[in-house]
Amino acid sequence: MTCADWQDKFTEYLENTLPADARQQLDAHVAACPDCAADLAAFLRSEQTADFYFEEYLTGESYYLLHYLWQDGRVTSFSQQNLLQQAGGKSIVLARPAQLHRQPVAESYVRVLRQLGFWGLAMIEVIRRGDEFVFIELNPRFWGPLQLTVDAGAGILEAFVADQLGRPEFGSQARAGDAPYLWLNGLLANRRAGKQPRWHVPPPAHPKRFLLRHLTHDIYLRRDTLGLFAHELVSVLRTTGQS
Repeated sequence: MTCADWQDKFTEYLENTLPADARQQLDAHVAACPDCAADLAAFLRSEQTADFYFEEYLTGESYYLLHYLWQDGRVTSFSQQNLLQQAGGKSIVLARPAQLHRQPVAESYVRVLRQLGFWGLAMIEVIRRGDEFVFIELNPRFWGPLQLTVDAGAGILEAFVADQLGRPEFGSQARAGDAPYLWLNGLLANRRAGKQPRWHVPPPAHPKRFLLRHLTHDIYLRRDTLGLFAHELVSVLRTTGQS
């Protein structure tokens, strides 16, 4: 990264919204670059903290609570633990089924949504901090790792289709599954762009070996989407060759 790239991150640095690893990298760069050190000092002197909206940056285990709230009052639920994410809070590239949807915290969110008259899809992101779960956001839509709910037999996609068609008898019952989710090309593209994906759990001792064990669960490395997998991989390699 150039000095200009680091200087573009000064506002996030002031707001304390930089990921921990990026903040450490910026600190290290500033310590070694007198020009950037002077620019950062000048920036911090010139900016008024009252002009910024600060939010606490949280670290901890990352989860998605995945619900479909039926119009007739039923709820089909699933949860996933997010293991690895693209830099900058972008797409999840590695996840696994979790049991958070069976805990009281999940029911509390469903209860609030019902009180609001909500029905439909709800993806709720939470961070575990000690013994508590901190709400991050809710998205009322399908999410990237939807394939994980299909592979794990969560029944959420089936519930959505059945409820929208007005044929609740078509909604399948959820069945237990432990299939993980991997988007290998999303990870490779991030790394090839010089960015550092973020582990939400302690990194494995041998990351490459760990990822290879999950390769059969890649979202695109399947019989009907093998061409998409190859296209993405070639695009990543071509982008790397042009950079």
